[in-house]
Amino acid sequence: MGNEVVLITGAASGIGRAAVELYAERGYSVVAVDVNATTLAGLTAGQLADPDVGPLLTRRIPQQRWADPREQAEVLWFLTSPAASYITGATLPVDGGLSANGGILLPPAASPAQEPVPTPTRAQRGSRS
Repeated sequence: MGNEVVLITGAASGIGRAAVELYAERGYSVVAVDVNATTLAGLTAGQLADPDVGPLLTRRIPQQRWADPREQAEVLWFLTSPAASYITGATLPVDGGLSANGGILLPPAASPAQEPVPTPTRAQRGSRS
């Protein structure tokens, strides 16, 4: 049997499960790869280089950096190689550990000098009842 692979990229665990059922019985390996937090020239490189923004974007990633696209491509290459022939039905996060922290980038934390804006009460807004 050849090394036929169905490779699904993105946050595709639901799609991945359906693909496993469809293709695994036909002899394909099925792997969903969740690639995110990728440095893309022109899109994210400038933000990551900004000393005010860059640390905010990487603070939830245990490796403290975004991936180079080549790093993620090497994972895809491995998964389509004969060395990964028995891997099927898996979703592999390739995110530097971001998914271990809930998989989301948090908004900037408020500095202690910033006071929260109080929400006006109904009486202050004027009741529309």
